[in-house]
Amino acid sequence: MPGPAKKPTALKIIEGTARADRTNPAEPKPPIALLDAPEHLSAQARETWGAVAPILVRMRVLTIADPIALERLCEAYAETRALRAVVEAEGYTYETQNIAGERMLRANPAVGMLADADRRLLGYLRAFGMTPADRSRVSAAPETEDATPWAAYG
Repeated sequence: MPGPAKKPTALKIIEGTARADRTNPAEPKPPIALLDAPEHLSAQARETWGAVAPILVRMRVLTIADPIALERLCEAYAETRALRAVVEAEGYTYETQNIAGERMLRANPAVGMLADADRRLLGYLRAFGMTPADRSRVSAAPETEDATPWAAYG
C-alpha cells in the first residue's frame, strides 16, 4: 500500500513539520502560459478548459509544456459528466433474464465506464496539483516579471 496521502506543504508549514529535504526544489520550469483551448475539443471539454486554465495559471502550474495533459483532463471531465447523465437516466442496474427465464439484475455498463473515467480524471487533477493532498507534489514556477503572456504589453 502506498501509505497515507501526502499533506500539502502549506499545512506542513502551519503545523511546523515542513522539511526542505521533502520538497522538490530542482525541476524543469517551463514558462507559465494561459493557453487557448484546441479547436478539436468537445464542447464540454472546451468549457472546462475555459474554467480550469485560468485557475492553473493563477496557481502558477500551467506552462507551455502542458496543453496535452490539460486537454486530457478536460476530456476526462467531459466524459464523466456525460456518463453521469447516462447513469442518472438509466440507473445503476438493469433487469434481464437468463436462458432459463429467471430474472437477473446486471450492472449498467456505463457505471464501469464512469468509474474508469473518474480514475483518469483524478490522475490528471493530481498531476496539476488540483487536490489538496497533491498540491505539495507540484511545484509552482517562481513569479517573474515576464511570467504571463501579457507582461510584454504592460
